[in-house]
Amino acid sequence: MPAPLYTPEFWTAYRAAMSTDEPTPELRRVRAGSIAAAVHGYYGSTEFKVLAETTKATYSGVPDRFVVSGAFLPFD
Repeated sequence: MPAPLYTPEFWTAYRAAMSTDEPTPELRRVRAGSIAAAVHGYYGSTEFKVLAETTKATYSGVPDRFVVSGAFLPFD
C-alpha cells in the first residue's frame, strides 16, 4: 500500500483496490476446491471469455450439470 495503515491515503487506495473485479454473490458462495469453483474458474478464464457466444453456450452445458449435481464435491 502506498501509505501507512489507516491513513486517508491508505483507505483511498484500499477502496480502489477492492472495487475492481468484485465477485458476484454467486461466486462468493462457491467452496474453494469444489467442482463449482473449478467451473466458475473456467468461466472466468481468458480461454472461455474469448469464445463465441454460441460456443460458450455449447461448452457450458456439461459443466453446468456437474455444478447442479455435485457443486460441493471436492475436485481432486
